Amino acid sequence: MIYGTIGTLSHGTMRSVDLLDTFTDELERLTVRNIDGGHLRGRDAGRYFAIVAAARVLIADNAQCVTEREHEVWDEAAAECVNALFDVLGEFAPPICYFGAHAGDGSDYGMWCDMDAIDEACADGECERRDERGADLQCVVNDHGNVTLYAVTYREMWSVV
Repeated sequence: MIYGTIGTLSHGTMRSVDLLDTFTDELERLTVRNIDGGHLRGRDAGRYFAIVAAARVLIADNAQCVTEREHEVWDEAAAECVNALFDVLGEFAPPICYFGAHAGDGSDYGMWCDMDAIDEACADGECERRDERGADLQCVVNDHGNVTLYAVTYREMWSVV
């Protein structure tokens, strides 16, 4: 899996029209990268592209809204689509990370380390755990608070039968 990049994707706006455009672009980018990398195919790719297509239709429809009522209806539909994009982009979050608003700034959206999960999993600055994808992970938090997550791979070197 090719994950999203940890950090800010959108900052300083909470307007549905802005978030819809930015999140849709990111979902499309991650979907294409994962298809090209051989990590995604078939039903999942189709599901992601269907969300991208629906969002693109909503973005285009925004320009057609003239009355206040049309804008209200569009805002409701856009908010639902943004929520769907939150969920789907969360599937591309690296292990022990989430997609959403930064804990310190509600208008800073992106991929962020889940510090609560790290605090729970790590004792004395180090931890080992198996994530939901089946990978063994080691998380190291140094005395400055810097966090590094390592994937531990076990490869058979030889065997005797």
